Amino acid sequence: MKMIINEKNYGIICDVGGKRKGNQDSMFFSEFDLIIAPGSPDSKQFSYRSILAIICDGVSGSLKGEKGSNFVIRHLAAKIIGDLHLNNFDVSKELKKIQDFINQTNSELISEFEELKNTPQTTLAGFLVIGQWLWIFNLGDSRIFSVKDGLINQISVDHIGKSASHEITQSMGLGEVRPELKIFNWAYQTESDEEILSYKEKFYILACSDGLTDKVNQDEIQKILNNKLSTISVQEKVETLYNLTMKRKIDDNVSIIVVDLSKYFDSLSIIQKIKLQFEE
Repeated sequence: MKMIINEKNYGIICDVGGKRKGNQDSMFFSEFDLIIAPGSPDSKQFSYRSILAIICDGVSGSLKGEKGSNFVIRHLAAKIIGDLHLNNFDVSKELKKIQDFINQTNSELISEFEELKNTPQTTLAGFLVIGQWLWIFNLGDSRIFSVKDGLINQISVDHIGKSASHEITQSMGLGEVRPELKIFNWAYQTESDEEILSYKEKFYILACSDGLTDKVNQDEIQKILNNKLSTISVQEKVETLYNLTMKRKIDDNVSIIVVDLSKYFDSLSIIQKIKLQFEE
């Protein structure tokens, strides 16, 4: 069964695609209100709509890849969201926290399946949005792109070998993981200038499994997302991407998450658009 969710500022598809024997992809998406009121002098007060999105693609060469992807999705998402809601939030510390949560989840994954000869492995690609801040994290060949004013840029880093087989060199389930992690002030041109936006018209962020990028190139992704017909929703654009990779006979699962950050930004209040303040 294909999962489709219709909302104004995002589109989602997670499907078996051309691989009819099952779906090794797993996906998590949550748009939630993060409201913090000071409980102590060193606590910051703010209210932001927030987004957490994660895609995991079970590595076919490992046993029970679908169980690995599902385990990582649930445990990593719970750690990130639980921490945001229960502990003081500090922009300067969030990247390190995400790295720690990835390492903890990886250790739990290995422990959970220790009776198997090989731990289930899975790629990881995710992003967290809080206000004008964007964190990305990835392992393997699932990818994250920014599509800003007609220009597309891969902001994740591929962890694949150089041989003809292009084997994945980093994934959840290995004894040691080295995720790629980055933080962006995506909304403004500089951290100190909250008047000049970093984009003119549109800013999309896209996370996907290789079921999309194996058959659809970056220019095609950019053109589909930047279709200017106002009647076409983000969800319909995601479905167009999915249909294109299926038309080209993809033999893999397909997972796509697209968020229109320009619509997300427009939905914030004036107070929410003020730059988050934090101490070094």
